[in-house]
Amino acid sequence: MDNARLNLRTAKWKFTPYLSLNAGWSTSYYTYPGLAGYSPMPYGQQFRNNGGEYFQLSLSFPIYNRLLTFSNLRKMKNSYKRAEAEYDTAVRQVQAEVERAVQDRNGAGAALNQAEHRESVQEEAWRLNVKKFEQGLISPIDFRKASDNMLNAKAERLNALLKWHLKSSVVKYYNGISYIDQY
Repeated sequence: MDNARLNLRTAKWKFTPYLSLNAGWSTSYYTYPGLAGYSPMPYGQQFRNNGGEYFQLSLSFPIYNRLLTFSNLRKMKNSYKRAEAEYDTAVRQVQAEVERAVQDRNGAGAALNQAEHRESVQEEAWRLNVKKFEQGLISPIDFRKASDNMLNAKAERLNALLKWHLKSSVVKYYNGISYIDQY
């Protein structure tokens, strides 16, 4: 967008008059080979005698140049508007991505809370089943099922914790903290 803005300014400057200064030095050498009895002056002497300097100062007004300046200005305006629209689109996409990351982190936090609650419930159920198993009130199959449920709940909590840490690190990254500096 900055590049398009600079190109637009350059196109606007094409409408202003411009001043130029030129300077130079020139010389010439003459000989007339067809004339009888003519002997030309030596080259070095003519080079010095025919030398001349010039200075030129000119002021130009861009009044008519086949509408090239106007069409160039229109192109640059359109290019700037297109770059501005692309910039706004990119900003909206980044903002939506950041909002999505925050929502994902919040969702992962809620899932972590649920997993922790489920783990505590399954752990309490397992403790009760241990006492029942010791007293012979439940079968080994039921005890095994309760143990599996508790282990699955612990695994789900660890998985939810890992997801929450990952999503939190993405949000921290969007806040300007690099992944290396987070831990």
